[in-house]
Amino acid sequence: MLELNDAQLAQLVSLGGWLRGTEVLTSIVKDKYSRDRAELLYQPMLVDYFNRQLDEMSPRLRRLQLVGVMAAEGQSIPVGAQIAASDDLEKPQPSLGHVTSHGYSATFGRHIGLALLKGGREMHGQQLFAV
Repeated sequence: MLELNDAQLAQLVSLGGWLRGTEVLTSIVKDKYSRDRAELLYQPMLVDYFNRQLDEMSPRLRRLQLVGVMAAEGQSIPVGAQIAASDDLEKPQPSLGHVTSHGYSATFGRHIGLALLKGGREMHGQQLFAV
């Protein structure tokens, strides 16, 4: 990707790889917990690095921010589903973004995924709906 002069895309792919690696490491730590293993998950400098990279991306790429999503227990997250602030299907809901990928996480015991979301980082902790 760097050969294609798309450093921003390369950064996003790197971030996705790091997130996947963190998920795998989390399941290993969960299976054989120790304080030393858990310390491997604490990577504030890497989080800061990716945040800086995301902040420097073009406005076109920053409009929708890549975020992690977690389904309610017993629910799944359909790829391509629009994300809305309400699940009231009787009233039109403005789309806040969409789900890009998902999978079941044995670590969390539920479905998790990635989504592109308007103002994604500011939405942290809010309950949203995949409709």
